[in-house]
Amino acid sequence: MPNAVPVNLDAFVLDALKRGGVLARAVEVHHDAIVVQPNACAIPVTVRTRGPPAYMREEDDAAAAAAAASRSATAFQHLVIKTVDLNVVTFRDDAARDRTRRSFANECAFYRDARGNDSSRAPCVTYDPAADGWAIPSTTLVEGDHHGDAFVIVMSDAHGGDRSAAGARRLGEVHETLVHGDLKAANVIFPIHAVDASDPAAEGDPDPDPVVIDWQWVGPGAVAHDLLYFLATSLSMDALTRVDELVEAYHAELTRRLRARGHHAAADAFTATDLREDLDVHAADYLRRVLAIAEVLGVSLLLADVAGGIIRDVASGSSGEDCFTSFGGKGGEKRVKDKAANGGQTAVKSSNGFATDPQTAADRRSERMICDALRRKFGDAVVVLGEEALEGALDENPGGDGDVVDEAISMEDLDVAAAQVAAWEIQLPTTNSSSSGGGQGGEITVWVDPLDGTREYVEGPEHRGGVTSLIGIAVDGVPVAGVIHQPFVGGDRGRTLWGGVGFGVWSHAPTTKKFGGDGGALAATPVHPPARAPDASAFKLTVATTRSHAGPAIERAIERLKPDAVVRVGGAGGKIALMLDGCVDAWVFPKPGTKRWDTCAGEALLRALQTPGGVGRGGWLVDAKRGNAYAYGGEERGAPGNVDGVVAAADGALFGTVARALGW
Repeated sequence: MPNAVPVNLDAFVLDALKRGGVLARAVEVHHDAIVVQPNACAIPVTVRTRGPPAYMREEDDAAAAAAAASRSATAFQHLVIKTVDLNVVTFRDDAARDRTRRSFANECAFYRDARGNDSSRAPCVTYDPAADGWAIPSTTLVEGDHHGDAFVIVMSDAHGGDRSAAGARRLGEVHETLVHGDLKAANVIFPIHAVDASDPAAEGDPDPDPVVIDWQWVGPGAVAHDLLYFLATSLSMDALTRVDELVEAYHAELTRRLRARGHHAAADAFTATDLREDLDVHAADYLRRVLAIAEVLGVSLLLADVAGGIIRDVASGSSGEDCFTSFGGKGGEKRVKDKAANGGQTAVKSSNGFATDPQTAADRRSERMICDALRRKFGDAVVVLGEEALEGALDENPGGDGDVVDEAISMEDLDVAAAQVAAWEIQLPTTNSSSSGGGQGGEITVWVDPLDGTREYVEGPEHRGGVTSLIGIAVDGVPVAGVIHQPFVGGDRGRTLWGGVGFGVWSHAPTTKKFGGDGGALAATPVHPPARAPDASAFKLTVATTRSHAGPAIERAIERLKPDAVVRVGGAGGKIALMLDGCVDAWVFPKPGTKRWDTCAGEALLRALQTPGGVGRGGWLVDAKRGNAYAYGGEERGAPGNVDGVVAAADGALFGTVARALGW
């Protein structure tokens, strides 16, 4: 069978390292651990980085190379070189070849564009391992795009930026191995039919091994990493009672393979006790962080649903407050503040007769309810930042604005809500809490927009489809989970979209008894990634943009994208929902105006929307100037504006198309 292993493997490895700028004094290729596919292979290597590089010629500047090598923090680097050659196999047809080429080109684009490996581009904050330590391989070389048939990626330590509690007890040389990086049941294929070993006429393997697939995150890492991740995400409760057996089997197989390579000292030094201790450290760190986020997300689901009830309540006037019908209607101006009017109680009208930055009792009541409940439940462990308070538009006295004072949600209800989201596969950055939140009390930051689309809200029912309540959850400045509640979409109780990186996006109708639900268990349905055309480059985009803040910059950006259709609607959350529903492909707003509370929840959900056959990147939301990600840590409270505008899409494959069109 043909395969993509280079004929002169050692020469290929040395040349790839040199092109990637890796100064290698000595290189060991782990031949017995090479993963081979028909058109691709992953080659694990260990590189000694101090001293003159192995590929240096006499005419090279040895002094410069040695000086660069001496700056390395360690004497060894563990790398994986992935190479792809589409010419070594015969494809069924040109369409199959093109699909395969696009898959590998997208993987290269992921590393090159999102990680900033292209020196002509500014790095994307979201995927910068030096900044946030995401557990994805950093890369020193990325070669290949959709025009060619050959691809080469040199990946370094998958946990090179780890500053977590597990990272504080970093494993030494003998405690690291090549790890899969995403070892879960979904990436393991188990045989359906077993051969009866007692039947002498039976053909085949009576005990066939399962096959592990989806190797894009492969890289050197802590021995306990893959094992703990598998235990936490894939085993049944019954199987978890046999963890000791699994650990012993894993340790026995690992040490057997070490000895087969000739690493007898390493195998002897790494005991089963070492593995169990490493698992304990990883488990403590994993559960501490993941359970906290799951609880915050669960509580946020309840709070967003309750906020939707408040928003509908105020709009209908059932609370006894005067109902606004328009700014010109009787009592309308008394019901609406304009935050742009320096605190004045009367709405300031724009040229078309509406307030420039309206605020209603629904904004204030919802924010008080959400932020109060989060602080009572989680205390200083969570930094809670709400729009109205940050803009100085919220009276500290709940009744100071003449608003109805809502009854506080009971701690019992909050405890129940905290347990409604399973923490089985939430993926988080691996930094520790001491480096987050700008010293503001914790690594978890929650951005709250109690009523996004207030202008549409006060203009009347025909515009309220874009009204949302937004709760975004960030860890160390990176959005990881979010909630978007749509009070006027999906029936009398509205609809809630929620999810997080690692477990996708879900939708449900609220079940809170106070506002019309049945109070039953959460019954959510998955939100599937929008369908895409086979050829993304030829796909005609449908673009969403603002309906009330148009300007030349927006029109120029839209013209560059050459969309097939433009949808002009209000509300940041509403536009995110349109992308999640597949109604539009992208959101374009290349000017200041949105704030972190407008985009945190939406960015988390877009990133959680994993695309079929993707390379780990779902949707995205970046600034419109350079295509960089925004940071969402607590330190952003002083300047929360998205000053370089916003561009977003639900499909990661569109990033390259948009980047080229906008000149990033």
